[in-house]
Amino acid sequence: MSEKITVEIIYALPQQQDRVFLDLEPNTSALSALQQSGLIEKHQLDWADLHCGIFGRGIDLQGILQDQDRLEIYRPLCQDPQARRISKVTRKLPRRCI
Repeated sequence: MSEKITVEIIYALPQQQDRVFLDLEPNTSALSALQQSGLIEKHQLDWADLHCGIFGRGIDLQGILQDQDRLEIYRPLCQDPQARRISKVTRKLPRRCI
């Protein structure tokens, strides 16, 4: 009998976070873990636009999880970070500098 690995899967929303801890078989893919967690269906996420990572580093969903990994489901960006910084700077500048 093989030993199980423990993985945390998290989906963070602006006001709350949804966490699931799973005991999985070794050599389980991220995709399989996501399916077992039920978070995709619960939050009605689209599999085609799904981006995930482990501890802040993007991964391929076919990648194999290790014991104590934290699989994070990323939300889409509301605005491009570079465009947001530019608009923030232009609002603070006096009119004559633009």
